[in-house]
Amino acid sequence: MAVLVHRYTRDEERLESQKCLVEEERKNKTLSEQVEKIKELISEGVPHYNKNQSGRTRKTPESPQVTT
Repeated sequence: MAVLVHRYTRDEERLESQKCLVEEERKNKTLSEQVEKIKELISEGVPHYNKNQSGRTRKTPESPQVTT
């Protein structure tokens, strides 16, 4: 009986590990897709947006224009 309980517990642990692995693979795929989108935006020259300390989104200023 103890062998069956140990085997059941080990099978449950394996199943839980597999679930975690599938979830991590899904997260990695999502992150990879986001990285690719960001790379495309950068290559297209789309302005970068970020959040300031108050949490509001602001546009990163462009480099200053020199006029003579």
